[in-house]
Amino acid sequence: MFKKIIDITVCSALVLGFTAGGVKSLTRHEMHTLGAYMITSVGFLCEDVVGMKPGDAEDVFEVRCQAIGARLAYTINARTGEVWRG
Repeated sequence: MFKKIIDITVCSALVLGFTAGGVKSLTRHEMHTLGAYMITSVGFLCEDVVGMKPGDAEDVFEVRCQAIGARLAYTINARTGEVWRG
């Protein structure tokens, strides 16, 4: 239960940071770390983020990860915390 509360708190802080313009103040490494955290917290694999760029919609980011020797693509909605594969 405690881990779930921490996950919700961290994801909320991430979403608020992304949507409040906090993205511009994060370093590239921090962005990649937060992206990997959001992806793995919903159960997808992401060992290392190799690329991250803004998506087609507001507050959406396209993330490329390295996992199990393969490259995987994800889309993150920073406002809602949703993650999609592909």
